[in-house]
Amino acid sequence: GNCEKSPELINYETTELGILGKKPEWLVQSKRLRAVEKSSLEDAKILFVTGRGMGSKVNVHRLMDLAKKNSASFGATRTVILNGWAPIETMIGQSGTITSPEVVITFGVSGAAPFMVGIEQAKFIIAINKDTSAAIFSMATHGMVADCVEILTVLEES
Repeated sequence: GNCEKSPELINYETTELGILGKKPEWLVQSKRLRAVEKSSLEDAKILFVTGRGMGSKVNVHRLMDLAKKNSASFGATRTVILNGWAPIETMIGQSGTITSPEVVITFGVSGAAPFMVGIEQAKFIIAINKDTSAAIFSMATHGMVADCVEILTVLEES
């Protein structure tokens, strides 16, 4: 099979097993899953990606708004997702979406290897991070050593 694509659930249904009779005590919650759709991140032309360096859920949502205003797609690192700052479907990387956009602009992304798998096919990677030793700079086409929240503020005002 093709290992590069994530598996798709098509017409996924659950069936109740009559053998159990009643809902087992250990089953806390159950719900029907909808079919998994292809991520719009896979077809992104311009992608803004937030990392933990954004500092807060508020700043992450400011970047989401900026991406929308600029007709760009929005992605997040695993750490941002685990902090609950962005929806899981925006996760980029080995355990998220693999993208190949024209341009990726990362805000406060350290550049861990599992994340980099998600953006390594991009034509241009622009990294904004105040940590000069961040791994993202080794793969970035262009790097800016700066506070990504300050850059966000400047971009919002322009």
